[in-house]
Amino acid sequence: MKIKVAILDKDKSYLTRIVSAFGTKYAEKLEIYSFTDVDVALQTLESARIEVLLAGDTFEINTQTLPKRCAFAYMVDTLGIDRIGDVSAICKFQKADLIYKQILSLYAEKASNALGFSAHENKGNVLVFSSPCGGVGTSVMAAACAVNAAGRNKSVLYINLEKFGSADLYFEGPGQYGMSDLIFAVKSRKANLPLKLEGCVRQDVRKVFYYAQARNALDMMEMRTEEILRLISELKLSGEYYYRFRFHD
Repeated sequence: MKIKVAILDKDKSYLTRIVSAFGTKYAEKLEIYSFTDVDVALQTLESARIEVLLAGDTFEINTQTLPKRCAFAYMVDTLGIDRIGDVSAICKFQKADLIYKQILSLYAEKASNALGFSAHENKGNVLVFSSPCGGVGTSVMAAACAVNAAGRNKSVLYINLEKFGSADLYFEGPGQYGMSDLIFAVKSRKANLPLKLEGCVRQDVRKVFYYAQARNALDMMEMRTEEILRLISELKLSGEYYYRFRFHD
């Protein structure tokens, strides 16, 4: 099953490039429709059962008239703009991989059934780094091991589950979402968690995958033990990572 995405923009050249990029890398995951006319685009939402609409910020879209199943975001020219009013915003001039992850996250907010991750024979390994107190270097050791494994061409995911910890101390990579978005998905108990896992993950230049720190440190304190276990279980089922390092105090 593919996610149906409509992109509305006045720049025909940009539409050609982005549709080509998605067609090359995500032909099996996305079905792309492109438009320069807002009326035609809106008319197609229902007939084609579009699930995600991305529109240039020069258009004025009344979100109240969009189909309930259709997620929506404006496309902007500048990085760092996450919202326009109450609507999500995505920078149009970034790698297709990053836009794809943002599409997944948008779709996950509306999806009623999980799509994306599936059970995999290789469930990988979870390595837990823990300590009786903070400040002894446990999270540093976990990060160092993750970098070492990634350097040996292992697919590694690093998760810092400290109440006031942050993977951002050790890793840096592009992306718009992080732990706060995952926590919301876990606590809402929706079936869209696998999509959130894929849409929120970032990758460091040293090839370590990670989730950026929560926007509010108090978000981490909301995670109960059973919710952490569900998060780890979903990651194991993905089969995407050979190792998964996690630190928990």
